[in-house]
Amino acid sequence: MLRRILFGLLAFSILFSISMAMPPHPELLQKIQTGQIPKPIFMSNPGYRAERGIDQGLARPLLETRAELVNANFLVILVGFSDRAGVMPPVYFDSLVFGVNPGPWGPTLRNFYNRASYGNFTIVSVNYPSTTGWRTAPNNRYYYTARGGDSTYGMGLYPFNSQGLCEWAVASVDPVVNFANYDNNGDGQVDGIILVHAGRGAEISGDTLDIWSHEWNITPQLRDGVNISYYCIVPEMWNSIYDMTIGVYCHEFGHILGLPDLYDYGYDSYGLGSWSLMAFGSWNGNGWGKSPAFLDAWSRVFLGFVTPTNVTCTMSWALVPSVEDSAKVFRLWTMGAIGPEYFLVECRSNIYSDTALAGHGLTIYHIDENQPDNNSQWWPGMPPTPHYRVALEQADNFFNLEHLINDMDASDTYPGIANNWYFNDYNQPTARDYNGAPTNIGVQFQSPSPLGALAWLDPGTWAPFPPYPPTLIMPDGGASNQVLQHFEWTFVDHYYYHFQLDSTGGNFSHPIFEDSMVAVEYYDYLMSGYPDGYYLWRVNARSYCELGNWSDAENFYLDRRPPVGSVASSPSQTDSAYFVVTWTTGHDVAPSPEWWVASWSVYCDSGGGSPWAWQTDVYNLQATFTGAHDGKTYRFYALARDQAGNQEVWNGIYETSTHVGTGGPACTYVVGDANNSNTFTG
Repeated sequence: MLRRILFGLLAFSILFSISMAMPPHPELLQKIQTGQIPKPIFMSNPGYRAERGIDQGLARPLLETRAELVNANFLVILVGFSDRAGVMPPVYFDSLVFGVNPGPWGPTLRNFYNRASYGNFTIVSVNYPSTTGWRTAPNNRYYYTARGGDSTYGMGLYPFNSQGLCEWAVASVDPVVNFANYDNNGDGQVDGIILVHAGRGAEISGDTLDIWSHEWNITPQLRDGVNISYYCIVPEMWNSIYDMTIGVYCHEFGHILGLPDLYDYGYDSYGLGSWSLMAFGSWNGNGWGKSPAFLDAWSRVFLGFVTPTNVTCTMSWALVPSVEDSAKVFRLWTMGAIGPEYFLVECRSNIYSDTALAGHGLTIYHIDENQPDNNSQWWPGMPPTPHYRVALEQADNFFNLEHLINDMDASDTYPGIANNWYFNDYNQPTARDYNGAPTNIGVQFQSPSPLGALAWLDPGTWAPFPPYPPTLIMPDGGASNQVLQHFEWTFVDHYYYHFQLDSTGGNFSHPIFEDSMVAVEYYDYLMSGYPDGYYLWRVNARSYCELGNWSDAENFYLDRRPPVGSVASSPSQTDSAYFVVTWTTGHDVAPSPEWWVASWSVYCDSGGGSPWAWQTDVYNLQATFTGAHDGKTYRFYALARDQAGNQEVWNGIYETSTHVGTGGPACTYVVGDANNSNTFTG
């Protein structure tokens, strides 16, 4: 499916339209810089193209990612001039643009983008150039170039420019073309037209009567119910017949799809140089564009040809396959954070159209989506802004692209001939952000092969080993009557803990409760809805990237029912000031009563009607009552307490009583009478 993001095109006038141009051939660039050829207006004024909307790309890509193969219709129109007719047979362009097989020009346009999209985008047509043939414009070359302004190369004032030529060409083929066939997504817009003009391209000839290849737009032309706005224009030949190469076609069509130029319009730096089709890489292949550079990682991501793998956890020796054969790009930033600034990592190999690259290996791009273009070079020591939107982190740290030293060399890739095996905050070039702050990311490399390279990718965690399992503290095999159950374990290095609770019949395959985002070494869990019984629990820890082993599981018994049946006994009559009181164990409702009853408390009423705790949580089954007073009757009852902390409930009945007849003084129980003196002593 194709998508055109419109910028109010119906209201767009020619005055404010935008175009993008092919970078000059390196030999022509040298002639311009040495004054042998007048500098084009868009080179003397780097803002010229942006002001006029030339080669600026789209805010969003034309293409939308599709899982299935997409056949997209595009129209090629061949246009000659009154003083220069086209000489190449139209069928030649059938093959160069839409052909299935490569030719002397290199891969076809269809080949290149089908490979770059990994089979998800195929360029086809309803009206091939051989069926529409050459069209001869009513005016000469001068009319569409120099008349529009000195050194404007077809990008001058309307209608004395390629816009006027495009409007005429559209009208010329209208009788034989149904333009509705070229609205691939039904949005009412033709997705783009490729104009092939007779003669040479000014980007190599420097002739002011030649058109410099570019992408631009026209005032919308309504034809067959759709608007025609976008086009690119490319040459018939470089110097002679049958010498055309595919690089310029791939570059300008990249603009049709929405890509911006990634070279420096001021020509005082190289931008991405020859590493990208959208920079000087369109000339790769003996310097003529027969083996244009593959689309760089950012461009493929932008077009939706690739969904990058956002690295959120350390990837130890991940395979980074060659991009020419695999849709694999890794995105790196601190802890995997999503934002406008980040790094993209890919592997480039000398295969397919990348045979002309100066080297092979890992390429790392520093992206800042907040930057509008690649017109402002940057290197360490400069203010943080402006800088490139897409910069190549050159492994030799020489910043040759930024310094206009060269457009590509074998020490740009990792490890490359620079033998740079590390990319981090402390190596050079640095992985710090443009403000100089550490990102904490790290990349380590192994030697690349034609299939790709192995790389250690870390987003700032540097935790390649899993944390140790915690030791469980409580509960640890006992019983509990707490509705709000408290779990506790020892500290280990962690990012989060994972807590699991299960019944004893389970094996944690389907735990009855779990929480994988626990930050501290304890967990309080409300168990009011669970039945009494045995439960298991366990904990593991994970770093930001690695999951540790589980702790040994501990069990506990949830018991909220009190024990019953503990009975106190004492002699009914005594003439002594002391006597023995005994009590039975009672039993708990838990599976092992004798084991679960843990302690007893015995209460005494010495006649005041208010029982007091004579024995509290004792572990024996008898005790001697001392300090009995003559004439008093002492009544007792015993209550059992289980290990869960549940205490037997008193039914209000005393279980035994002892009357004392010693002849001693009567006893009146006083709360706090610790020494039986009938006074409060605490």
